Formats: sequence, C-alpha cells, structure tokens
Amino acid sequence: MQTFTLLLLLGYVLLGVLLLSLNLRARWHWSVKALAIAVTSAFYFLTWWGLRESEGWPTRADPLAEFELLAYDVRQPDKRDDSPGAIFLWVRSAHAVEGTPRAHRMAYSEALHQAVLEAGERLSRGRRQRGERRPGSSERTDARGAALLFRDMILPTLPEKRGE
Repeated sequence: MQTFTLLLLLGYVLLGVLLLSLNLRARWHWSVKALAIAVTSAFYFLTWWGLRESEGWPTRADPLAEFELLAYDVRQPDKRDDSPGAIFLWVRSAHAVEGTPRAHRMAYSEALHQAVLEAGERLSRGRRQRGERRPGSSERTDARGAALLFRDMILPTLPEKRGE
C-alpha cells in the first residue's frame, strides 16, 4: 500500500472518530447526526474509487496529443455478458526520451481496433510507433470522435564524428 493511501486512510479514520465524538456530545437532531455519518461514510468509498486511477488502473482520459505506443490490448464487445469492449493502450510522451508510461482505456470501435492492430504489427517488427490524437481528422476515430493515427517514429540521427 502506498504511503499516500495509508495517510489518507488514517485521515478519514481520524475524521470519523472526530465526527462520532461530536455526535455523542452534540444536541443536534438525530437525523442531522445520521446524515453526517452517512456522508462521511460515502466519502470513504468515493475516495477509494478515485484513488484506483492513481494506483495503476487505466485512465479514461484521452492520451496526449502525441505519444509513443508501447503496448496494447483489445477486448472486443461480447454480447454474452453485455460487455461493450475496450481498447487499452500503454503509451508515453513522444517528446520524452524516457518518459513514464501511462495506461489508457479507450472506448471500443472497429476503426480504432483496426488502427491499433496495424500499429501493433509494425511494432512487433521493431518499428517504434508514434500516435497522434486529432479531433475528427480521420475515419479512424474512437467512440468520442477523437482520431488516433499511428505511424513509424522518425528517430533523430546524430551527425557522424569526423576524423581527428
């Protein structure tokens, strides 16, 4: 468990103890006390769901405008369990030499599925892939209409060293 999560948990426990001790001494109506306890308890769960994204779960936020595709996973829609499907991308900034990877969850679409598979094929042949997100610039769009285009990364070349 991360230190931040542990500290946040301890903060909520302290808040709960404080709330309960105030409720024991206060002369508020019982419904006000019950509402305060319910709201505090609801925030425990809301915080837990909010922290999931910060602890390695894929984000639903759009990827950067320009990124390097590191890996992907496609989950097609399944009518048996009514799953809408999803496309998971593991990316990092295209401008960082060694950026921190980030996982993204994209809504499933046939066009995006095809684009990711083609990029994955080139990636498996050792050709690094650069992705670009451009709103409405291609027929290969995700469910929100943001186009994801993939192409080979052009790596910078250094000048040759001249003889001394």
